[in-house]
Parts: sequence; structure tokens; C-alpha cells
Amino acid sequence: ENGFVATGGVLWDRSEGWILGYNRHLRFCFVTEAELWGIKDGLELLPERNYDSVLIQTDSIEAINAIQGQAPNSSDLILIRRIYQLLSRIEHWIIRHIPREDNKEADGIAKLVQEKREGLQVFESSPLGN
Repeated sequence: ENGFVATGGVLWDRSEGWILGYNRHLRFCFVTEAELWGIKDGLELLPERNYDSVLIQTDSIEAINAIQGQAPNSSDLILIRRIYQLLSRIEHWIIRHIPREDNKEADGIAKLVQEKREGLQVFESSPLGN
């Protein structure tokens, strides 16, 4: 349902070392749209770090289906196009579903969003103490 929504994510290196985390307050939107915003935000943070391959992990099958072109919601089309623009700059990318329990760090960072705080917040180290 529509409601107050926040998104968050974590960028890890290949050896699962922390690169950075991020979150954003999204006002009111559907959960799938929030997941897409989280993917977009993470992809926008990559170019300055010179990565040429990306593994996108999400616990949202709906977001994966939308990115893979399987029944995107019309309200998500601009967001999906932006994700494709960002992915076109990356040499290799994969998107994969992970169980919600394996996405705890990203979910925890999303929950740190303070109500009505606008814009992307970036964390150079884990704010969760991990």
C-alpha cells in the first residue's frame, strides 16, 4: 500500500568489504518503486568508484521483473529507463533475488531515514555498527 517509504542499500566489494551505504526518504510510493529507487541510487554512486561489474541483489522479485521488462508499472517507467541508462555504462551486471533475511543491512539502513529528510544520505562506514 502507499505510505511513508524509505529506501536503502549497501555497496560491497568482491570480498564483501564495506564500500558505502545509503538511504533516502521517498514520501509516499509503492514498495516496488522504493526498491527501484534504491537500485538507481546505488548505480548512481558507482561511476566515481570505477567499477566495471555489478551484482545487484534485492529481496523484491517485482523490482527484478520490472528491470527485466516483465510487466513494469507505468509509474515506474521513467525510473526503469534511468536504471537502464546507468546499467549501459557498466560492462557486466547481474540482478539476483535474495531472501529478505539476507538483506538485513540494507533494510536497517533504510530504517535510519528520519521522517521528511530530503535527499540521498551516504554512509562511509556502517551506521549499524557492523
